[in-house]
Amino acid sequence: NYDAAVSLFTEAINADPGNHILFSNRCASYLTMGSDFYQLALSDAETCVAIDPTWFKGHVRKGDCLVKLRRSEEAMECYIAAQELYPGSKSIKKAIHECKKVIKAERRQRNNPKLQSLLDEFHNECEESGTVEGNTYMAGELAAFRQSCGNNSISDSEFNLSSVPSTSSTFNSSTSSNSQYWMF
Repeated sequence: NYDAAVSLFTEAINADPGNHILFSNRCASYLTMGSDFYQLALSDAETCVAIDPTWFKGHVRKGDCLVKLRRSEEAMECYIAAQELYPGSKSIKKAIHECKKVIKAERRQRNNPKLQSLLDEFHNECEESGTVEGNTYMAGELAAFRQSCGNNSISDSEFNLSSVPSTSSTFNSSTSSNSQYWMF
């Protein structure tokens, strides 16, 4: 129950406001609660980084928040900062790789209003249902749009549904096994 977790972390933060790990954990809880809580999560991630800028996980959390808020180019800066602090991390390397795909998809969306509209609608439906797989209608709409553009207009790698913000397994808050959201 993430509402209860947020409440408990808030109590703990009030008792120990200099504990960066508490802010990180409350941030992770907010990230699992949906788009209404992403800005609160970002605030906690920023506080975490301000308290201890040498702790890589704070930068990862901030990057995760920025991806959710569709600010992926800023997120990349956070992931790179995290990688500089912890160069051997496979999860950070994966986050950087996924973020690059999201940035590419976001740039493609900005350059194509029809695709932007379809992907925004798809993203909103995924946020509401918490899953990509349950949105077969929008997936079909996106596939039809891709086909209408011709095979050379949008490549498979550019039109990858896992690149849509908040739907990739790396950033999907509904994936409980995702180590990025485990509490420390």
